[in-house]
Amino acid sequence: MNQRFADFLNNTDIILNPMHSPMGNQGKMRKRREFFSDNNRAYFSTANYGDEESIYNKSVQYACVNGKEQKPMDVEVGKRDSYIVRTFVI
Repeated sequence: MNQRFADFLNNTDIILNPMHSPMGNQGKMRKRREFFSDNNRAYFSTANYGDEESIYNKSVQYACVNGKEQKPMDVEVGKRDSYIVRTFVI
């Protein structure tokens, strides 16, 4: 199993992590994002949000490249705050 996981990481450029809801313990999650985006990989996660105010919470979407969190170059909020799109350059 360890070899399969190592092969997966070595042969993957972009990891997408759809989550049901924003994860707690952001310190631990930050370490995971750093790990999965290391060695020229990109890591993206997105989650549902609970209400119209929480759509703007940082924990709804993350992007990391080479262990560094990325800032979006553009943010678009959909009609009546029903969705949010953040654009990242990698």
